[in-house]
Amino acid sequence: MKNSGDEIETVAHSFNHMVRELTLAQNRLIEVQKELATKEKMAALGRFSAGIAHEINNPLGTILVTAGMLKEASSKDTRILPEEFDEIIEEVKRCRDIISTLRTYTSRTQPSLTRMRFSDFFDRMAQQMRSVVEFNDWELAFTSAVADGDLLVDLKAMHQVFHNLIRNACDAMTGCAVRRIDIIAGKETDHFSIRFQDTGPGFQCLPEHIFEPLFTTKAQGTGLGLVICQAIIDGHHGRIEAGRIDNRITEFCIRLPLTRSDSENSGEDHR
Repeated sequence: MKNSGDEIETVAHSFNHMVRELTLAQNRLIEVQKELATKEKMAALGRFSAGIAHEINNPLGTILVTAGMLKEASSKDTRILPEEFDEIIEEVKRCRDIISTLRTYTSRTQPSLTRMRFSDFFDRMAQQMRSVVEFNDWELAFTSAVADGDLLVDLKAMHQVFHNLIRNACDAMTGCAVRRIDIIAGKETDHFSIRFQDTGPGFQCLPEHIFEPLFTTKAQGTGLGLVICQAIIDGHHGRIEAGRIDNRITEFCIRLPLTRSDSENSGEDHR
């Protein structure tokens, strides 16, 4: 027969266990509520952007063509500076980019995944990024310690992720004495890691806020670039996280699942 002390200990243990379970359930409920709120916000944004995109693109196209024609004609009139039309053209293109970004995010589809060796994927990204992005005084280095292993990847979508993260790093390092971007690939037990590290000043906000839709610290940002990156990585069943290393290096870390080889799969014990 249990004494009263044992009974109290049992009740206390059960109570503590119940509190832990309730706390976990509450935290999960909060996460689900945040996810639902985000989805509702982006669904509304999708309906809004789809409705106005066509209407805005038409006049923007007219402005772009007209500005180009006027710039060409201005070469015969010394009173007009061609650079003034360049500014108009660039701003129109920026407006179009914003609309394109909105449409990309609000009309997301499942990634078209292709199996390939990680080393081939990483080499291809390195080649494309060097040819796409203008680095000027920025240093860019790709380093990989991955000798083997496959993954399922949407090359077009991952190109956008690499491009967005590198451009963000370049923008952040404007005015810095040291401007270097390191992209480092590694392999762990069940996933590959890709770390984007730069020598910029770091985040102007808490890292968890930078993945919120429409949140931006840039004067001309849309607040959707990193959200799109996160959505693409989610579609690859991976994760993306942001942080600082020794308060000196800003880092975005992408983790993508390792795909087992056919020989490994055939050797599995299905009993």
